[in-house]
Amino acid sequence: MDRKDVMGRIENQPWFQASDVTIQHRLRSMSDDCTGFLAHLAQRPMEGGGVRLVALKDLLIPDGRIFGMLVNFTVAKIDDPSIAYAYQYFIWKQGEASGVKGVLLLANANGDITHIMCQRGFSFAVGADEYDAFGGFAEPDDAGVRGILTRFEKELKEEAGIDSLDVTSIFNLGRILVDRGMTPNRPYVFAAVVNAAAGSKVREGECVNPDPYEMRMGPLLVPVRDLWGPEGFLMKNDDSFLHVCVSRLVALGVLRPS
Repeated sequence: MDRKDVMGRIENQPWFQASDVTIQHRLRSMSDDCTGFLAHLAQRPMEGGGVRLVALKDLLIPDGRIFGMLVNFTVAKIDDPSIAYAYQYFIWKQGEASGVKGVLLLANANGDITHIMCQRGFSFAVGADEYDAFGGFAEPDDAGVRGILTRFEKELKEEAGIDSLDVTSIFNLGRILVDRGMTPNRPYVFAAVVNAAAGSKVREGECVNPDPYEMRMGPLLVPVRDLWGPEGFLMKNDDSFLHVCVSRLVALGVLRPS
């Protein structure tokens, strides 16, 4: 992803030329690790849903370490430009392909999936302990599905608290819009299968994550038979990543509701 090419495409956009010079400078001076976000802006269509982008009204970026930003566009109705208003969304600095999330599946000697593993720990946004899938943000060198898959394997090892994983297969479950009304973020989702011997290395509960920016979190093993039904684990778990992983694994025939 060439930064110069990305900025050239942005600067040719009518909405950029109509934006305040301070906004233009802010975009031009963004750090290299925000190039994914800039690529998102460069690829945005000028029109959609009956409105046209007029200008970038504001771009709220925190001081210090940047995770994401709030984008505030002025838009106008195509059939009546006199109707203009602000439209906002949040996006991670990596852009739409912001990272990777997924679950770990444990298989017995016959290859049958017996357990699913996710996490539970503190969510800063929610302000409470919640369930979570494994994974994290992409880095600039995590290009393409192979790079994203490498990131997923790295995050699994860190967050499950084990040094190595005997991965027997990996399912690419596509991408997911986490909240289409609030953000264009569309991370990849995966499921990795390990044998029971590798699964026995996992210690449930909190583990020491080498990433200093991660919240307190620890792995949790759930028997597949406990997923289903009105009192099952899926009804107690509000994490969207786990739900999409399970639904797509069911669609692929890897998991079968009982």
